[in-house]
Amino acid sequence: MLSLLPLLTFSTLFYCLKANRPTADWRKLILRSGVMLGAYAVLSVELLSLVHFVTRAWLVAIWAFPLFFLGMRIVFRVGQSSKIQVESRILALDRGEKLLWLGVILTLALTFLVAAITPPQTWDSLNYHMSRVVHWAQQRGIGHYATGIEVQNNMSPGAEILVLHSYVLSGGDQWVNLVQWLAMLGSLVGVAWLARQLGANRNAQLLTVVFAVSIPMGITEATSTMTDYVVAFWLICVASETLTILQGRGDRRSIPYLGLAVGLSILTKPTAYAFLIPFALVIFWSLLRHETMRKFASKTILVLGLILILNAGHFIRNQALYSNPVGPPDRFDQHANQLISPRGVLSILVRNISLHIQTPSPYFNKAVALSVQWLHNGLGLDVNDPRTTATGRFKISTPRTNEILVGNPLHALLIMAVALGMLRKRKYFPGQQMTYAAIIALTAIVFSLAFKWLIFGSRLQLPFFLLSAPIVAIGLSTMTSPKFVKGIGLLLLFASLPWVLSIDSRPLLPSADNSVVGSVLTEPRSRLLFANGLYLLEPARDVVIRIKQADCNNVGLLLAGNGVEYPFWTMLNAPRKDLRMEWIVKDTPSEKLADKDFNPCAVICENCMLDDERFRGLPMVHARAPYRLYLKELGE
Repeated sequence: MLSLLPLLTFSTLFYCLKANRPTADWRKLILRSGVMLGAYAVLSVELLSLVHFVTRAWLVAIWAFPLFFLGMRIVFRVGQSSKIQVESRILALDRGEKLLWLGVILTLALTFLVAAITPPQTWDSLNYHMSRVVHWAQQRGIGHYATGIEVQNNMSPGAEILVLHSYVLSGGDQWVNLVQWLAMLGSLVGVAWLARQLGANRNAQLLTVVFAVSIPMGITEATSTMTDYVVAFWLICVASETLTILQGRGDRRSIPYLGLAVGLSILTKPTAYAFLIPFALVIFWSLLRHETMRKFASKTILVLGLILILNAGHFIRNQALYSNPVGPPDRFDQHANQLISPRGVLSILVRNISLHIQTPSPYFNKAVALSVQWLHNGLGLDVNDPRTTATGRFKISTPRTNEILVGNPLHALLIMAVALGMLRKRKYFPGQQMTYAAIIALTAIVFSLAFKWLIFGSRLQLPFFLLSAPIVAIGLSTMTSPKFVKGIGLLLLFASLPWVLSIDSRPLLPSADNSVVGSVLTEPRSRLLFANGLYLLEPARDVVIRIKQADCNNVGLLLAGNGVEYPFWTMLNAPRKDLRMEWIVKDTPSEKLADKDFNPCAVICENCMLDDERFRGLPMVHARAPYRLYLKELGE
């Protein structure tokens, strides 16, 4: 399949890097291969978009070229009888290690199965993640376009650009969830390498992987087209290069890889800034101490230049449309913390932690909620202060398998316990481990300083949990016995089963109490598509059936800003060369991008406030809440 071309290119790139540096750890080279391919994927689409050449043929050529070039290098090296050195010693695994690895492999296999079977269904994906992908595919470029959902334009596009490659190459959304799943796989490799860089032994490295793979929110994200696992992978790459620099390994390649990883993380999600700032402070301090001013300046310029190269296209498009490279100002008001003070930061930090205090006991949860309320009373703040709260009202619930409300209670408990233990026994931990732990702790504080609390914010904290995995594993391995470490690992894997098997909207084994659909193995794809809004399935289907019966291929959209758009594309069998769907907008920033010559034969209107029986000359032929359909009559 054509969608395998990027993976084949990745494999040959990794092989070439390993051949050039046979003694380098393979995990480090996996991360660097990912960074190089991520940057290549972004820049190739940016260039093709300039001439509207983002088509299957051109993307095949884009991936075939490096594949051929790298393949020829491999053939040449084989012809020279050059051999890649591999590890000759295979460590024997004991029973506990075998069980842990079995749990890791099963988790990966089952999440892969769910990701491969399930269509995109997370509300944000149907609203803008996948919707922007299909618009890009239609216009053969990632330029901004007229839309009533402005986040389709202004939000960072890094993850969706990777999804675009899969969507166009495969001719549909069959494999788009695997972008996040592959980010999960890469992150497991990455955190294991971070643990090795920090001096972790074999047991600690294994527990690092187990801790990471069993994060409930991570499991949930790995089977969707959300973006938090993608940004987490790039941040892990940043952390790896940071440790290489701090340890003074003399690897001159670290700086360019660092610049690319930082650029990719910023291009993927704005939350990356909060995690990057602590790493940036440490790197700048280290370079100032150990480099001449000339070298410091040159390395800084190189990093900033690579960041700008990767983000320039998006920044320029936003500047042109919104007069701001990051996006419209109201986005800042909605999500940026407006109480920059110790009280504001403490309020957000405590509530961020509370997102993961989800116990089966409602009495305990209520006691914690009252304690948080008492703390806010002492601070003189409302627990739902709009200056520090973006969405939702503060509460603590029992464990959830709803994909946007998942918490990581056991993992959060381990992080806090290990942090306290390391503070008490810090003499047992080398300086680099304490420094890394301090950096990760600082990311939580900076995150709470920068962003408001929101009820479904636990997904935004996924990078924090993944970056914490090496420290938790090292701390437990240092302060406890190997048997206890393996026991914790087994507990984590067992506790993760509800999310591996029974996510509310895409369960393998449905739960009578929580599942909203049947098993992904038996449910029709259309029902899985609407799993988070089943009440929309029949109204949307009625609209689509009438459009198909009228043989209409130019469809106008008048949907709600928080509504779902992508299902109409897939139900109309997109991608199709003869299908065109455009927004009909008025008084929005992107209105000036609308095609004035677009003449729809159908208009889908959601929650319409139109009183007329005709719109743009089209009669209303169907109405079923929340949709109204205006459709060209036969013979017109």
